[in-house]
Amino acid sequence: MTFIEGLSYNWFLLYYFSLSLLFMILGLAWIIKPGAFGDYLVISSRQEKRPVALVIMLRYFALFTLLSLFFSFFPFSWIELVFTFWSFGIVYLGGSYLLRWEIIRDIIVEKKSQLNHMIRRLGATMLAVSVLIFMLCLIHIDQGM
Repeated sequence: MTFIEGLSYNWFLLYYFSLSLLFMILGLAWIIKPGAFGDYLVISSRQEKRPVALVIMLRYFALFTLLSLFFSFFPFSWIELVFTFWSFGIVYLGGSYLLRWEIIRDIIVEKKSQLNHMIRRLGATMLAVSVLIFMLCLIHIDQGM
């Protein structure tokens, strides 16, 4: 195994594990207590600027996705490449919502009563995705051995 292949293996191992752990914690938090994130969105919807925390999260996720794209070619792996394109899709969706913040913030104010239910559904989705990403981590470990 060359240096870049070892680096790629370690990158995806760390990335899959940390992303699945992050999604699991965030998903559980949003299922158990959706009001905290809902309050943050309501407060942010009253401001002109986009939510800073979401912009920073999306920026780092895009950076890590670019690194994953690079590392998915050393050695070439379809699993990592498909995961990277899925991640780019998430970055695109999140970015498109943030670009349309003027419209989204009006919707948040109008649908304030449904916000907690939508956050719980998003938390359940994140929890399911975290399990899938953890399974990718296990597949990655199995392939590396």
